[in-house]
Amino acid sequence: ELGIPLDLLVVDEAHYLRNADTKTHRLGVTLTNAADATLFLSATPLQLGNRDLFTLLNLLAPEEFSSLELF
Repeated sequence: ELGIPLDLLVVDEAHYLRNADTKTHRLGVTLTNAADATLFLSATPLQLGNRDLFTLLNLLAPEEFSSLELF
């Protein structure tokens, strides 16, 4: 747990969080859990697979995107 409450977390270049096996993703999990609201930004054209997109959406709204199979 971060221990510092965040009102709003803005993540630029959010596509770097798409790989759940990285330290960058783990940092994203920690920060989004500490934030009341989160906004992901990326100006990079993305060609994400379903799993990558699910991973990003799961970070933003885990209660809405809890299962890859249902996604």
